[in-house]
Amino acid sequence: MGEYSGLVQYKYRLEGKEGFLAKCQAEGIKFSNPKPFTYIYYKMPIDTGSYTVLRFKTTEEKNSVDMKIRNDQTGEWEHYESEISNSEEMQKILENIGCKPIVTFNKQRYTYKQDDFRFDLDDNDKLGPLLEVKFKMEKMDFVLELLKKCGLEDSNKDTRSILEIYLEEHK
Repeated sequence: MGEYSGLVQYKYRLEGKEGFLAKCQAEGIKFSNPKPFTYIYYKMPIDTGSYTVLRFKTTEEKNSVDMKIRNDQTGEWEHYESEISNSEEMQKILENIGCKPIVTFNKQRYTYKQDDFRFDLDDNDKLGPLLEVKFKMEKMDFVLELLKKCGLEDSNKDTRSILEIYLEEHK
């Protein structure tokens, strides 16, 4: 399983990235310099019985395919990922087995990472600034309190995937 299996994931839409970053910095949170990412989301030809995301990811360091399956009762995700060497061929394989591209996101990602949690602040070309928070269930109270200090309320969290958020807004 991937390094993010068994983690709870929340998303927060940000009104202003700079204001959020300033509040984070006041709490000692320093994000990395931005890195470009491209994600192509695919519709799978089968129903897995749970909410499942299949995507092709491109970064400066690697290309990979991953699949995430959400446990709707706990909010935790199973995550499987494999690096690939030939991105064009992998995209053809996905399409030839019936996976259809749904949407492509280009984003600049800023990251803050600790042992038990991770904050990814994405400037998403289709959704604007969005914070994705990943953490172990036992860290929930700590992470939510930290987010509150940075100006984000628990009531504003979204447990949907980025793809679900996009599709809901672009019906």
